[in-house]
Amino acid sequence: MIPDAYLKIAKTLVPYLIGAVIAGLLVGWVQQIRVRHAKADLATAQAELKETKRDLQFCQDANKANQATITSLTQEVKDALTGCDSRLAVKDRTLKNLKRISELTPGKGGSSELKLNAASDSASGDVIIDELNRMYTPGSPSDSKN
Repeated sequence: MIPDAYLKIAKTLVPYLIGAVIAGLLVGWVQQIRVRHAKADLATAQAELKETKRDLQFCQDANKANQATITSLTQEVKDALTGCDSRLAVKDRTLKNLKRISELTPGKGGSSELKLNAASDSASGDVIIDELNRMYTPGSPSDSKN
C-alpha cells in the first residue's frame, strides 16, 4: 500500500512540479529579456551622455574662441578710437593754424613775432607762405605751440 500512496502523491505533485519548473524557466527567460533591455537602455543613455559631454566641450571651446575674438575686437576698436582721437586733434590744430594764417595780410608786413620767425626760417618774403610752410614742417615751433 505504501507504493500506491507514493504513486498517488507523485501523480498529484508531478504536474505542479512540471508547472513550477516551466514557470521558473519562463520567469528566468522574461528576466533575461528585461535585463537585456535594461542593458540596452543603459548603453543608449551612456552614449547620449558621451555625446552631450562632447557637445558641451565643443560649446565651451567655441565660447573660449568667441571670447578671444571679442577681446581682440574690443582692443581693435580701442586702437581705432585712439587713432581717430589723434587725427581729430591734428585736424583741430590744423584748422586753428589755418584760421590764424587766414587772418594774416599778404605781403612782407606782419607782427614782430612773425618777422622774427621769418628771419630765422628760410623766408620767402610772404608772411602767409612762410607760416604755411612752417605749419607743415615737422618739428616746427608752430607744431609744438598749437
